[in-house]
Amino acid sequence: MGVKYNILIVGTGKIGAFFDTPQCDKILTHAHAFSSLENFNFIGFVDSRINKAKEAASLWKSRFFWSLEDAFKHNRIDVVCITVSTKSHFEVLKRLANFPIKLAFIEKPFTNNLSHAMEIKELFGKKNIQILVNYSRRFVSEFEYLKNKIIKSKLKEDIEPQEVLLDSLAKKREMEDGFSEKKLEVPLLKKILHLRERFKKH
Repeated sequence: MGVKYNILIVGTGKIGAFFDTPQCDKILTHAHAFSSLENFNFIGFVDSRINKAKEAASLWKSRFFWSLEDAFKHNRIDVVCITVSTKSHFEVLKRLANFPIKLAFIEKPFTNNLSHAMEIKELFGKKNIQILVNYSRRFVSEFEYLKNKIIKSKLKEDIEPQEVLLDSLAKKREMEDGFSEKKLEVPLLKKILHLRERFKKH
């Protein structure tokens, strides 16, 4: 079976504990995912809302803890999964740096701003703690397609105008799926083009 890692979930919202139950066929929560993996030993939950922590622990047949300190006092914890609100990510991560964990697995977005993200990256680097952000959308084929188009342009003035990129995306979707939903890519493309303008200024 190999090494078994002890995991703690911080935060008992829907994605952490309540989108599904142990009886569900589909895995929709972190509690369900980690409970289903043989290489993980799911310890339990920490939440400032102690009633929610108790409810989650009862649902997933695990334990609840009053605080991070309480959880670490009697357990060796290797991985901490963070599912609290985004505004709390930075403070929770800073506190976690005081404990001997191997990995922090955190829901997107990583932090509220870039300066906080860089501070955590530096802090965890010094402590040799790995960080993994749960952002599986980076593997969506349209994202990869746009990324490659922009990389090929080297973020210079010769990048195709927005309309051309939208048309190429629409054609790609039409070839792959038999239909075109051009309007769905507009918000994403606008963000990417906005980032491109920022890159060009530096």
